[in-house]
Amino acid sequence: MKMQNPFSDTVQAIGHDPETNELHVVWQKNGKHSVYKDVPADKADMVMKSASVGSALYEHIKRGGHEHSYLDD
Repeated sequence: MKMQNPFSDTVQAIGHDPETNELHVVWQKNGKHSVYKDVPADKADMVMKSASVGSALYEHIKRGGHEHSYLDD
């Protein structure tokens, strides 16, 4: 999976694994690596291409009910 570095104050890196439908996010503030489950490729692509990646993550992924964990847990 390739991680992208968006122009964002919130997100350091973001990428989608199409084999597992997981969206991976590395946060600017604390460097933690979040994994969101069951994120379809089209939704992940929309978030990654959004003008505000942080806002799109909040609206469509966090509020969208996708299960969350930290990779380091």
